[in-house]
Amino acid sequence: MDFNSELLTVILSMLNISLRASQTEKYEIPDDFDSKDIRFMSNLSGPDTSTDFVIYPQVFGYKDGFVPGLSIVDLLFNMGPAALKYL
Repeated sequence: MDFNSELLTVILSMLNISLRASQTEKYEIPDDFDSKDIRFMSNLSGPDTSTDFVIYPQVFGYKDGFVPGLSIVDLLFNMGPAALKYL
């Protein structure tokens, strides 16, 4: 959790996004929260290839072709400052 928190801070900084994330003491659902179960949207069997992604250069793209649905870290390492424009 510490690593993910620090990674989020670094990513936001690299993208020049002014957002401060914080942790809660306990999980609470607001009274006016209109929740929907969206667990089905997560595909644990691999990246979601049903979405059309704009292709950007990837390290092993010459060998494996473009791999969609990777993390923001891949995008930052490959696109640098242009990552925000890509998003």
